[in-house]
Amino acid sequence: MSEFEISSGINAEYGEETVTHLTSNYLSHLTNKPILTNKLQEFQKSLVSLYLHHLCVIRPLGEGGKMKIATDIAEMERVLGGLLEDHSVSEQFKLLRAFRAALFLSLDDLSTVRNVPRPLLLNHLFARAGEALLSPYKVAGWTPAQYVAWLHSHPGEVLDMVQGTIQWYEDMIRESGAASFDSVYPHIVQLLQN
Repeated sequence: MSEFEISSGINAEYGEETVTHLTSNYLSHLTNKPILTNKLQEFQKSLVSLYLHHLCVIRPLGEGGKMKIATDIAEMERVLGGLLEDHSVSEQFKLLRAFRAALFLSLDDLSTVRNVPRPLLLNHLFARAGEALLSPYKVAGWTPAQYVAWLHSHPGEVLDMVQGTIQWYEDMIRESGAASFDSVYPHIVQLLQN
Protein backbone atom coordinates (compact mmCIF):
# COMPACT_ATOMS: atom_id res chain seq x y z
CA MET A 1 0.00 0.00 0.00
CA SER A 2 1.37 3.43 -0.88
CA GLU A 3 1.67 6.35 1.49
CA PHE A 4 -1.00 8.10 -0.53
CA GLU A 5 -4.11 6.97 -2.20
CA ILE A 6 -4.22 8.61 -5.59
CA SER A 7 -7.61 10.25 -5.50
CA SER A 8 -10.25 9.89 -8.12
CA GLY A 9 -9.03 13.23 -9.44
CA ILE A 10 -10.85 16.30 -10.48
CA ASN A 11 -14.41 15.65 -11.53
CA ALA A 12 -14.30 17.21 -15.00
CA GLU A 13 -18.04 17.73 -15.32
CA TYR A 14 -18.33 19.41 -11.93
CA GLY A 15 -15.21 21.49 -12.55
CA GLU A 16 -16.43 22.71 -15.92
CA GLU A 17 -19.90 23.50 -14.54
CA THR A 18 -18.36 25.45 -11.68
CA VAL A 19 -16.10 27.47 -13.99
CA THR A 20 -18.95 28.16 -16.40
CA HIS A 21 -21.17 29.28 -13.53
CA LEU A 22 -18.42 31.47 -12.11
CA THR A 23 -17.52 33.14 -15.40
CA SER A 24 -21.04 33.67 -16.73
CA ASN A 25 -22.74 34.72 -13.49
CA TYR A 26 -19.96 36.66 -11.79
CA LEU A 27 -16.78 37.35 -13.69
CA SER A 28 -18.42 38.51 -16.93
CA HIS A 29 -20.27 41.27 -15.04
CA LEU A 30 -17.17 42.82 -13.54
CA THR A 31 -15.93 46.04 -15.08
CA ASN A 32 -12.31 46.12 -13.95
CA LYS A 33 -11.12 43.01 -15.77
CA PRO A 34 -7.36 43.80 -15.80
CA ILE A 35 -7.25 43.70 -11.99
CA LEU A 36 -9.34 40.53 -11.96
CA THR A 37 -7.10 38.93 -14.57
CA ASN A 38 -4.00 39.72 -12.51
CA LYS A 39 -5.58 38.18 -9.40
CA LEU A 40 -6.66 35.09 -11.34
CA GLN A 41 -3.12 34.71 -12.70
CA GLU A 42 -1.70 34.93 -9.17
CA PHE A 43 -4.25 32.35 -8.01
CA GLN A 44 -3.43 30.08 -10.94
CA LYS A 45 0.32 30.31 -10.28
CA SER A 46 -0.06 29.49 -6.59
CA LEU A 47 -2.54 26.67 -7.22
CA VAL A 48 -0.41 25.01 -9.90
CA SER A 49 2.70 25.29 -7.73
CA LEU A 50 1.00 23.63 -4.75
CA TYR A 51 -0.60 21.02 -6.99
CA LEU A 52 2.73 20.00 -8.54
CA HIS A 53 4.45 19.90 -5.16
CA HIS A 54 1.75 17.53 -3.93
CA LEU A 55 2.17 15.32 -7.00
CA CYS A 56 5.91 15.10 -6.42
CA VAL A 57 5.59 13.53 -2.97
CA ILE A 58 3.32 10.68 -4.03
CA ARG A 59 5.18 7.44 -3.66
CA PRO A 60 5.63 4.78 -4.64
CA LEU A 61 4.69 5.89 -8.12
CA GLY A 62 4.07 3.10 -10.59
CA GLU A 63 2.87 3.25 -14.18
CA GLY A 64 -0.81 3.26 -13.15
CA GLY A 65 -0.17 6.18 -10.82
CA LYS A 66 1.63 8.08 -13.57
CA MET A 67 -1.33 7.57 -15.90
CA LYS A 68 -3.76 8.77 -13.24
CA ILE A 69 -1.66 11.85 -12.53
CA ALA A 70 -1.37 12.64 -16.26
CA THR A 71 -5.16 12.45 -16.57
CA ASP A 72 -5.61 14.65 -13.50
CA ILE A 73 -3.16 17.24 -14.88
CA ALA A 74 -5.14 17.39 -18.13
CA GLU A 75 -8.34 17.93 -16.15
CA MET A 76 -6.65 20.63 -14.07
CA GLU A 77 -5.66 22.40 -17.29
CA ARG A 78 -9.24 22.27 -18.60
CA VAL A 79 -10.78 23.53 -15.38
CA LEU A 80 -8.29 26.35 -14.85
CA GLY A 81 -8.33 27.16 -18.54
CA GLY A 82 -11.93 28.28 -18.27
CA LEU A 83 -10.91 31.09 -15.94
CA LEU A 84 -8.37 32.83 -18.20
CA GLU A 85 -8.68 33.48 -21.91
CA ASP A 86 -4.93 33.39 -22.60
CA HIS A 87 -4.24 30.27 -20.52
CA SER A 88 -2.59 28.35 -23.35
CA VAL A 89 0.49 30.59 -23.22
CA SER A 90 0.63 30.82 -19.45
CA GLU A 91 3.90 29.73 -17.87
CA GLN A 92 1.91 27.63 -15.40
CA PHE A 93 0.14 25.74 -18.18
CA LYS A 94 3.46 25.14 -19.91
CA LEU A 95 4.80 23.80 -16.61
CA LEU A 96 1.81 21.47 -16.15
CA ARG A 97 2.33 20.07 -19.65
CA ALA A 98 6.08 19.70 -19.16
CA PHE A 99 5.64 17.88 -15.86
CA ARG A 100 3.02 15.58 -17.40
CA ALA A 101 5.52 14.66 -20.13
CA ALA A 102 8.33 14.20 -17.58
CA LEU A 103 6.29 11.60 -15.71
CA PHE A 104 6.97 9.08 -18.46
CA LEU A 105 10.64 9.81 -19.13
CA SER A 106 13.38 7.38 -18.20
CA LEU A 107 15.67 8.22 -15.30
CA ASP A 108 18.44 9.14 -17.75
CA ASP A 109 16.14 11.45 -19.69
CA LEU A 110 14.78 13.14 -16.56
CA SER A 111 18.18 14.60 -15.76
CA THR A 112 18.17 16.44 -19.11
CA VAL A 113 14.76 18.12 -18.67
CA ARG A 114 15.08 21.90 -18.64
CA ASN A 115 11.46 23.07 -18.70
CA VAL A 116 10.57 21.73 -15.22
CA PRO A 117 12.25 23.36 -12.22
CA ARG A 118 14.99 21.28 -10.62
CA PRO A 119 13.30 21.15 -7.18
CA LEU A 120 10.21 19.53 -8.73
CA LEU A 121 12.31 17.03 -10.69
CA LEU A 122 14.36 16.15 -7.63
CA ASN A 123 11.29 15.50 -5.50
CA HIS A 124 9.76 13.50 -8.34
CA LEU A 125 12.89 11.34 -8.49
CA PHE A 126 12.40 10.35 -4.85
CA ALA A 127 8.96 9.03 -5.86
CA ARG A 128 10.73 6.62 -8.22
CA ALA A 129 13.19 5.40 -5.59
CA GLY A 130 13.05 2.29 -3.48
CA GLU A 131 12.04 2.31 0.18
CA ALA A 132 15.56 2.79 1.55
CA LEU A 133 16.00 6.15 -0.19
CA LEU A 134 13.58 8.15 1.92
CA SER A 135 11.92 11.34 0.76
CA PRO A 136 13.24 14.57 2.29
CA TYR A 137 10.10 15.01 4.39
CA LYS A 138 10.59 11.55 5.94
CA VAL A 139 14.18 12.31 6.86
CA ALA A 140 13.04 15.61 8.39
CA GLY A 141 10.29 13.83 10.35
CA TRP A 142 7.50 15.77 8.60
CA THR A 143 4.22 14.72 7.07
CA PRO A 144 3.78 15.12 3.31
CA ALA A 145 1.44 18.08 3.91
CA GLN A 146 4.02 19.82 6.12
CA TYR A 147 6.69 19.27 3.47
CA VAL A 148 4.50 20.63 0.67
CA ALA A 149 3.73 23.73 2.75
CA TRP A 150 7.45 24.14 3.40
CA LEU A 151 8.30 23.67 -0.31
CA HIS A 152 5.80 26.35 -1.25
CA SER A 153 7.06 28.85 1.31
CA HIS A 154 10.83 28.13 1.06
CA PRO A 155 11.58 27.69 -2.66
CA GLY A 156 15.17 28.84 -2.29
CA GLU A 157 16.00 26.16 0.30
CA VAL A 158 14.75 23.05 -1.49
CA LEU A 159 18.11 22.09 -3.00
CA ASP A 160 19.74 22.27 0.44
CA MET A 161 17.01 20.04 1.87
CA VAL A 162 17.51 17.48 -0.92
CA GLN A 163 21.30 17.66 -0.47
CA GLY A 164 20.87 16.99 3.25
CA THR A 165 18.66 14.00 2.48
CA ILE A 166 21.26 12.61 0.08
CA GLN A 167 23.98 13.09 2.70
CA TRP A 168 21.83 11.22 5.24
CA TYR A 169 21.27 8.42 2.70
CA GLU A 170 25.00 8.11 1.90
CA ASP A 171 25.82 7.92 5.60
CA MET A 172 23.10 5.33 6.17
CA ILE A 173 24.36 3.16 3.29
CA ARG A 174 27.96 3.33 4.55
CA GLU A 175 26.96 2.50 8.13
CA SER A 176 24.77 -0.42 7.08
CA GLY A 177 27.40 -1.88 4.77
CA ALA A 178 24.90 -2.17 1.93
CA ALA A 179 26.40 -3.35 -1.32
CA SER A 180 24.93 -0.64 -3.55
CA PHE A 181 22.95 2.54 -3.77
CA ASP A 182 19.39 2.84 -5.07
CA SER A 183 19.28 3.15 -8.88
CA VAL A 184 17.70 6.62 -8.54
CA TYR A 185 20.53 7.92 -6.32
CA PRO A 186 23.05 8.79 -9.08
CA HIS A 187 20.36 10.67 -11.00
CA ILE A 188 19.51 12.80 -7.97
CA VAL A 189 23.22 13.52 -7.41
CA GLN A 190 23.66 14.43 -11.08
CA LEU A 191 20.67 16.76 -11.02
CA LEU A 192 21.93 18.41 -7.82
CA GLN A 193 25.25 19.12 -9.53
CA ASN A 194 23.72 20.66 -12.67
